[in-house]
Amino acid sequence: MKVQDKIYKIIEAIETLERIPVNYLKLIQGTKGLYEARIQLGSDIWRVFCFFDHGKLVILLNGFVKKT
Repeated sequence: MKVQDKIYKIIEAIETLERIPVNYLKLIQGTKGLYEARIQLGSDIWRVFCFFDHGKLVILLNGFVKKT
């Protein structure tokens, strides 16, 4: 599975699930609505920062592979 496919799968889960598991989407403490989407593929963990626009749209800001 490609990283992009896994990211799309997690975004789809965020859009459709009523309760999103913390291992998919986590509020970053100390912020006002900034979230971290976590995508694991093999041993790599991708992190994509995002927020909601009026509760409907996920805006993706930046993504990276966590090294440590």
